Amino acid sequence: MIRALIVDDEEWTRISLCKQADWKALGIELAGEARNGISAMELIRERKPHIVITDIRMPAMDGIQLMELLHAEFPHVLIIVISGYSDFEYARKALSFGAFEYILKPIETEPLMSALERAVDKLLHERERQADYVDLYRKANLSELLSKEKVLTRLVTSTASDSKEIENALRRHDILLDWPRTAVLAIEVANFGEISARRYKQDKDLAHFVLANVIGELFRKYPRTILFRNIGKDNELILLKGLDEEEDQTNMASLYEDCRLIIDTVKQATQFELNIGIGREFTELTDIHRSYVQACEAVQNAELVHASRVTHFDEVSSRNEYYIYPNDKEKALLYYVGNQYKGQAVALVAGLFEEMKRNAALHPQSIRSTALGLIFAINQALSPYQASINGLGIGNAENTIRSTRLTVDELSADVQRIVIAAIDYLSSRKKTGSYRGVEEIVEYLGTHFHEEITLGGVAERYFLNPAYLSRIFKNETGQTFNDYVNTLRLEAATRLLKDPTLKMSAVSEMTGYMSEKYFFKKFKEHYGCTPTEYRNRKA
Repeated sequence: MIRALIVDDEEWTRISLCKQADWKALGIELAGEARNGISAMELIRERKPHIVITDIRMPAMDGIQLMELLHAEFPHVLIIVISGYSDFEYARKALSFGAFEYILKPIETEPLMSALERAVDKLLHERERQADYVDLYRKANLSELLSKEKVLTRLVTSTASDSKEIENALRRHDILLDWPRTAVLAIEVANFGEISARRYKQDKDLAHFVLANVIGELFRKYPRTILFRNIGKDNELILLKGLDEEEDQTNMASLYEDCRLIIDTVKQATQFELNIGIGREFTELTDIHRSYVQACEAVQNAELVHASRVTHFDEVSSRNEYYIYPNDKEKALLYYVGNQYKGQAVALVAGLFEEMKRNAALHPQSIRSTALGLIFAINQALSPYQASINGLGIGNAENTIRSTRLTVDELSADVQRIVIAAIDYLSSRKKTGSYRGVEEIVEYLGTHFHEEITLGGVAERYFLNPAYLSRIFKNETGQTFNDYVNTLRLEAATRLLKDPTLKMSAVSEMTGYMSEKYFFKKFKEHYGCTPTEYRNRKA
């Protein structure tokens, strides 16, 4: 049975969620409720839920802090975030910590059930995958398929819940992990593709053999170590380091320092450049995957924490502040990009990253999320042109920012490069006269003319300078903005006047004229007669 936990400081919300979903039909058992992150973590450690449904704003420990703890301790738990705050930054934070779904309050049954169904499907699929893998373990003739490297790779890269199954699988392949404590080291080979092509003629197996032998020899001084390549990643090796109960921080510091020497030695001997991330130690084999995830996160975020090639996960997780750039900065960026103010846009981006760089307590994921938020804003500025950043010939910017090992300065430079590319693209489109933005505005006016519409309001919606919009609108349509809107309204009025049951006040209001007197005035100016006279003629 799949277990779920509800976390919200409002009792009526917890009660509503309990009653709103058909838990039995979904195959979900409610494991409990909590009113904040602190009490939630106690229940999570005790009852081991598979799904956590949490609010963002809560006392004592809020939803973002809870997600950070879950991300570190229980990375396999699926998190569904509920919040009454539609601010993009909250969603971005939630997603950066692996939130499975984000639902806004008031919670409607359909999106809630849909999110829960998807979560159940994902969990069941993972169980089936693990069951298939366990079944493979039990087959006697798979010695070639299940080599030690494949077994160990699967062990660290997949979540598992049965330590006995793991021990039996390892024993069948003569692999012993019977140490009191263990740490996982993820060893990234930054230039594996380049060196294997240049020095080993694209023979990746030979490159792996050389690399593993050199690194293995250098780690030989350490007892209780197992080194193997990650079968799923060409550029990664994994080291399992066993620790005795009496081994203290001094021993770990020695290992930490020796990793730096090993990196230098490997570079001199093979030209391979290594980055090493170290996960937290664990005592239960079922926690090996968590330590591996932490080691990978340490490698990925090392440059955002310090300039070292060896990073412990604690150096990443100890940074617990989150940056939310002001809305006025985002609006300013949209305005600068939309109007091709390149210098101002680049300076704004540079200033934001310089501010983050000065804050040594910022979580690396917060810095990446800010970069992604800026990209999201730039895409908004490009949308009136039916364009996006990925179509500007600069690669997949979002993937680069999400997964590449970058410094704050490199992230800043990447976003500045994207800003420049977006502005250059907009400038070229306008020079060739192919401005689809006016077409989109015309479409918008055609469906919203009955609302209160102003040139300034539409310019703000499409991130344009009002004077500039006024000029290009006249060039493209042959009418001023106000004349165009007025024509749309009056044409709609003539259609409505064909219905004799509609009062003039209703026709006036339905076409966007808040004053009936003003409606009569504009109608007569345009058609040479009053609306009443027009209706009588058409009757």
